[in-house]
Amino acid sequence: MRDIGHYKNNYKNFFHILLNKDWLYGCVACLFYLALLLPTLIYKNFDFSIFIVAGDKFADSHNLVAPIHIQSNSTGFDGQFYYRIALAPFDFQTTSYGLTIDDPPLRFHRILYPLLVWIFAFGQKNYVSFMMFFVNLCGIFSIFYSFSRLVKYFNLNKIVLLYVLLWPGFLISLTHDTTEIISSALILLSLEAYVKNRVIPP
Repeated sequence: MRDIGHYKNNYKNFFHILLNKDWLYGCVACLFYLALLLPTLIYKNFDFSIFIVAGDKFADSHNLVAPIHIQSNSTGFDGQFYYRIALAPFDFQTTSYGLTIDDPPLRFHRILYPLLVWIFAFGQKNYVSFMMFFVNLCGIFSIFYSFSRLVKYFNLNKIVLLYVLLWPGFLISLTHDTTEIISSALILLSLEAYVKNRVIPP
């Protein structure tokens, strides 16, 4: 019985630390999503381009500057357009590098995410598909870090920190290289700055 009580105390201590350390909560969130996606990445030999979800209606495999996974007879998904922008964010042509952007004004309006990818990749096109995933993972950290701080600020029940981990939208955006994660991270940072009356959250 002592062993059972000991384990219970250990779990309580772990969750107490988790819910009170903002940076740790952000790290655990990143590890949680990595664990969910690890089987897929292993199966695909860590080919991060599967998350671009490129379709052959917009992607021409013969003119690509770096190999990516392309679905046959498919229009693909939004990530392929942000991948194209991340390859060259200051090239505003509709078709470049074997990829065609469906709606340039709309896609370039959301340039921050692909621009960050381009910066993190140091302009190296072979690294872009991985960096699209990595930048969104950094966004996941920022979201949960900021959310943890806001929960404390508003004195909410800390159990909501665990519930938010199960929100499916983060996983969908992470596996489709879309912009929602970075947008959400910026919104939470802005909200935190606003409620604390600061230009930059402390």
